[in-house]
Amino acid sequence: MMAKTKIKYTTDDLLTISAFEKLTKAPVVDYINGGDVVYFLIDKVPVSAVIGKNGSKIKEVEKVMGKKVKVFRYSRDLKKFVKNLLLIDVKDIKILKNNDKIIVKAKVDKKYRPMIIGREGKNIKMIREFLRRWFNVEDIKLE
Repeated sequence: MMAKTKIKYTTDDLLTISAFEKLTKAPVVDYINGGDVVYFLIDKVPVSAVIGKNGSKIKEVEKVMGKKVKVFRYSRDLKKFVKNLLLIDVKDIKILKNNDKIIVKAKVDKKYRPMIIGREGKNIKMIREFLRRWFNVEDIKLE
């Protein structure tokens, strides 16, 4: 199921990834520069270890990078990966396959939707991009 697409990073991206790995000791498997927010996909290390007690480690990383930093855990299992990206209690996940198209439907509490979507849709765009890159998912729908 892993259909990871080739990703081209700029020199700045590589420097950012390297700095993050040095600061957190967490290997980065993917990264998206969202402008004022950078998104890291990690493996092998729990996200809680990167965040630190009361967010102390992640605050230090944000200070060094001068940007907001969001960290997600990678999983080879699509349903688990979706749950990791949404960061909330997901009631149900359906994976619909139609020819080569994969659509994910995630049932979430209405009160969490604005947080998942994010300001100007930034969070949901990042979620869609990670899903496209790693599982060739066409779209994710919140129900």
